[in-house]
Amino acid sequence: MSVNEIAWLTVRAAQRAAFVEEAHAFAKILADDGGCHHVEMLQGVENPDSFLFVITWDSRDAHRAFQGSDRGRQAISMLASYLIEPPTTSHYESLGLPG
Repeated sequence: MSVNEIAWLTVRAAQRAAFVEEAHAFAKILADDGGCHHVEMLQGVENPDSFLFVITWDSRDAHRAFQGSDRGRQAISMLASYLIEPPTTSHYESLGLPG
């Protein structure tokens, strides 16, 4: 069963536009990983410096494998300098509700 990673990030306001550009490159790297099926990035309406990534993985192990790979560490480091604090992440499984 697939797992959704939810990652909350807060970026420095002065670097927001550069972060968004870099996040697109980050998403491409994720999308090229065989264990990743979907990447979505959302920006806060009330707080435009707040971002949410929703990333669908084959499993939590697939996510861990990506994080532990050279490519994964490189991708994660692309975004780190823009963040005010480390991201908060959690994993969720779908309950399969209709609609």
